[in-house]
Amino acid sequence: MGFEPSSCSLAMPTIALREHCATYERGTYVKLRSLLLLPAGETEKHSPEQLPSGPPGSDPPGAEWDVLAELDRLRGANAGLSAEVKRRSQIGDDYARAASDLRLRVEELERETAIAHSNAQFLQRRLTQAEERVGELEELTESLRAQRERLETYCEQQRARAERAGGNARVCPRESRIRGCAREAALLA
Repeated sequence: MGFEPSSCSLAMPTIALREHCATYERGTYVKLRSLLLLPAGETEKHSPEQLPSGPPGSDPPGAEWDVLAELDRLRGANAGLSAEVKRRSQIGDDYARAASDLRLRVEELERETAIAHSNAQFLQRRLTQAEERVGELEELTESLRAQRERLETYCEQQRARAERAGGNARVCPRESRIRGCAREAALLA
């Protein structure tokens, strides 16, 4: 086929062998580089003789076709890698979009938490006021119960006096008012 660096003979002197392999590799490198710089369609339009080449006499016959095949293979691999990069880029965009949505949701929840906190403070103040009013109402209820008990005691005393004074004694208007108050106090209790 042609000269390949791996087929260098051991019979050649070591220095000459190294120089010959280096020259072959430089020529292949120059050709590969120039082919890579050509657009994808350019390599198919040119025949191997028209393609840029390295130093004259450095390439064995058919090596350019090997280089073109390798170039096509590398371009195919590059296209596959580009597709993979695009796919991963899309995945990254999806993750970024999801993270953005989550940040918005967190901000929304923080606002709702702030509103709930202010509502809780308002309700706590209202609860404190209601507890104070309950305390006041309990004091008022105790006061009214004590007053009712005094009124009942007073009514009982007045009845007892009226019975002792004579069974036919008239009930005074003050006593009827006291009875009315006692009834109202009983309803409140």
